Amino acid sequence: MKKILAILVVICGLSAAQSHAEDTDPAARVQTVEGTLLGMADKHATYAWLGIPYAQPPVGELRWRAPRPAPTWQGERAATAFGSHCMQLANGQTERMPWRWNKPTGSEDCLYLNIWAPRSALTDQRPRPVMLWLHGGGNTIGHAGSYPADTLAGTQDLVVVTINYRLGAFGWFSHPALRADLDDDRWAVLDASGNYGTLDMVEALRWVKRNIAAFGGDPTRDTVIGESAGGRKVASLLVTRPAAGLFHGAIIQSGLTESVSRAEAEGVESDYPGNSASVVQALLASHAHNVSNTPEQLANWLRSLPAGDILKAYPGWTFGMYSLPQLIRDGVVFPEEDFIQVLRDPAGYNVVPVITGTNRDEMKTFLLGDERLVQSRFWLFRSVKDPMRFARESYYRSGKWTASAVTELAQTLSASQGDAVWAYRFDWDEGRKTMFADLSELLGAAHGLDIPFVFGDFESSVIPGVFGDDNAEGTRWLSHRMMSYWAAFARDGRPGQGLQGDLPVWRPWNNPQDKPFIVFDTQADGGVRMSDDTVTIAGLKAQLKADPRYSSNAERCETYQAMFERTRYWRDQEFKAMGCSAKALADN
Repeated sequence: MKKILAILVVICGLSAAQSHAEDTDPAARVQTVEGTLLGMADKHATYAWLGIPYAQPPVGELRWRAPRPAPTWQGERAATAFGSHCMQLANGQTERMPWRWNKPTGSEDCLYLNIWAPRSALTDQRPRPVMLWLHGGGNTIGHAGSYPADTLAGTQDLVVVTINYRLGAFGWFSHPALRADLDDDRWAVLDASGNYGTLDMVEALRWVKRNIAAFGGDPTRDTVIGESAGGRKVASLLVTRPAAGLFHGAIIQSGLTESVSRAEAEGVESDYPGNSASVVQALLASHAHNVSNTPEQLANWLRSLPAGDILKAYPGWTFGMYSLPQLIRDGVVFPEEDFIQVLRDPAGYNVVPVITGTNRDEMKTFLLGDERLVQSRFWLFRSVKDPMRFARESYYRSGKWTASAVTELAQTLSASQGDAVWAYRFDWDEGRKTMFADLSELLGAAHGLDIPFVFGDFESSVIPGVFGDDNAEGTRWLSHRMMSYWAAFARDGRPGQGLQGDLPVWRPWNNPQDKPFIVFDTQADGGVRMSDDTVTIAGLKAQLKADPRYSSNAERCETYQAMFERTRYWRDQEFKAMGCSAKALADN
């Protein structure tokens, strides 16, 4: 049975970014280093500038090379339409019709950013804090126009930037042939990295640093923020060496800290899905190419291939997403050590104030596609088929996400940089009950549901049935508080009591009162409050081994594998000691 549209909508954080009028506003004329831009008036007393190039198009000979600085232009450039989304397989964010998904879409010419700013920021000479948003989508799908930022910028007195960056095979690809044809110039070391999507973000930060004052932004108060894969990239920027000094705060929403070695990325040490050796082999086979060519000739041939052919060489498409090695520890852009190890020493990473958090029920989003757990008919959700098992799997798999992205990360950062670390858990679970589904049960506080609250934008969301008049009061109440904390953090380097100083004190992780994180929920479910309900990897493993809700050991082993495979927490001996084997999983 085909997966339900709503599954994809939630997984991708799908939204319907509003269409904008093509009319420019003369009052939104700004002079950047590259040329003059004409923006337009937007809601909430903001101006918007869309589709601004921040680097040269990475096409032709610039495929799989570090981004080059943005081109200049003569005259005035209208900035009233989003730039093309980056090359990806069609999905719910780029194509509404499910039968068109998983087909190549977008362009390699996609390095564009968008800016929203209060109109007064252009006239009153009071620089605003800056937020730079990195979208999610598994690092393989998504685009910068997913959520309009007029509400966040206008109501919280911020300048908000959203960017495209190279995705998937074009953003993270390391192969020896691409190092063999490098010119001996200043770009060679970065061109050899394989982390092209990460370097795109660094180039966008450089563009913001030299230009954002023209939009009323403060280049000394630039916070990077992202959710899911976007949060993962925010965490990675902490250890990205070329990003040093380019940002001053980090907000990590549901972002993990996993990375891969170059050997894993190139298929030398493991069979990591989508490693470059297997992809190049598939491309050579599909094109009947002569494999005796030199590395330089192979590199030229790879750069000449149609982008769609490269995407199709990757296995395992799901809603346009596919597996590949990401965030490659090359020793230049990223250190060769595991990111958590690097973050233990403040001399080895970009020390800035950090907020990190997760949603209580992250994995419910992904469990919706498991037909053993959820019953559906005619593409619409009906009910949870096995409530006990659904709740159990969500608890462990969501708990692992929190233990890694919050507990481990916050403890590590607090030990190395003191009280400049704050943590949260998003508990909002008041999705509406419709004729098709009880979304409060099916989704709970699922992955991606926090994004509308941070942007203050529920009209643009098209997650079916989640938000409506009957839960609007609570969602607006909570959204206002989350935006206020986020804006205060961008302004002051700490969330404190929010932008107006009228909210509960959000204390840092290593506080003496032993309530290390804040919970975000509506007044009906306890409101905004500090909590000590922490989750650890060791605690989850101990619970898993003793949990009586498992009817078979194969189920227990499956949960362990789903939680820890290809992560720093996997232990072969531990897996075997539980009586687990590959055969047991296959039989289940």
